[in-house]
Amino acid sequence: MQRVLQNKTFLKLWIGNLASGFGDVLYDVAVVWYITEKTGSATKAGGVALAVMLGKILGGLSVSFSINRIPSKYIMVGSDLIRVLALGYLWYAFHHNPSLDLMYFYIIGFFIAFFTAWFSPVRNKIIPVIIKDPELLVKANTFDGSSGAIIMISSWFLGGIIVALFGIYDTIIVDLFTFVISTLMVLWAKWEDDIKDIADTSFRKTINSYKELKKNKLLTKIVSVETLYLILCGFFWAAIPIKIKELGGGATLFGLQGSFFGLGFLLSSIYFGYKKNINIGKTYKNGISIHWLGNFLASISWLPIGWIVGVFIAGLGNTPYAVSRQTIYQTQTNTENRGNFYAIIEMLSNAVLFPAWLLGSILTDQWSATQVMSITIGLQFIILLYIYSIKELKNINSEK
Repeated sequence: MQRVLQNKTFLKLWIGNLASGFGDVLYDVAVVWYITEKTGSATKAGGVALAVMLGKILGGLSVSFSINRIPSKYIMVGSDLIRVLALGYLWYAFHHNPSLDLMYFYIIGFFIAFFTAWFSPVRNKIIPVIIKDPELLVKANTFDGSSGAIIMISSWFLGGIIVALFGIYDTIIVDLFTFVISTLMVLWAKWEDDIKDIADTSFRKTINSYKELKKNKLLTKIVSVETLYLILCGFFWAAIPIKIKELGGGATLFGLQGSFFGLGFLLSSIYFGYKKNINIGKTYKNGISIHWLGNFLASISWLPIGWIVGVFIAGLGNTPYAVSRQTIYQTQTNTENRGNFYAIIEMLSNAVLFPAWLLGSILTDQWSATQVMSITIGLQFIILLYIYSIKELKNINSEK
């Protein structure tokens, strides 16, 4: 782990990603809870998910044309600056009209998501360029995953507290400055782009890359099960605000549960950061199983403490699950296809996740949060059984 931290470029990008990711989650937490409290409707809160879905799909599609043509730093800095401007406009509009129409929040959510879809694939693409030693790649991904844990711990908790105590206005100000910090860190970092090696950045190039990736059986299976699992996660997540209300909680519990998920995420990140001889295939299967177990325990809870425990366990499973998945993606793609692959994954993930979130919101309004979660957990268990049957996962060598 110390060798990873000695890479100054990686460390700067990690800090920038920490700030940028904090801003992304903080906006979602604050706005979703603000709309839920204001309207009492999971469907209207789900409108944020729809806006984010459209933003990330269109952003992912557009970045596929430029990811190998425009220098990575230009894309990342530009994405951050535009998100700063979008939040600045929202802050200005909300300052002059505290009864701002919900459409403003949807539109700003769209722009934030659009340029997050530019930022994320580019960043994922350059990590293997910065960390060239295969032995350090898993460690780097683990440490990188810890930023997600820190984001979960801080942004969910702070988002809930700020909205509860001060309202959404102050949250927008904090959110704006997170992207300013990200911009400064990316500008400070230095790395060598590989855009000069790839001339064809047409849409046909993206399609051809997709066809090449389909020839990899392991990659095809993992992407397929991840897509199905993500759809069901969308249903589960849509029911969370109403589940919190069913448990008698408010904005504080809504933020606190995200913090406990992040705490579990962080603890397992520390563990895997120092663990040796990691078998990627086994780690992937065990991680997603623990993640599912935590969701199951949370869904059947009838007390806030039971919900928190379940969420914490899900967080413990998230690190081995997410890190092994990321490593599979990186090791199963080559330099030429990796950028387009992440652009495709970004589009695919959001194309299925956020419609599922919106439909889950509608079903939650019609039924109950517990019913929606129970059905989701049952279907996810079937996916787990299939994952354990994937033979190719056994053939991934352990990292030494």
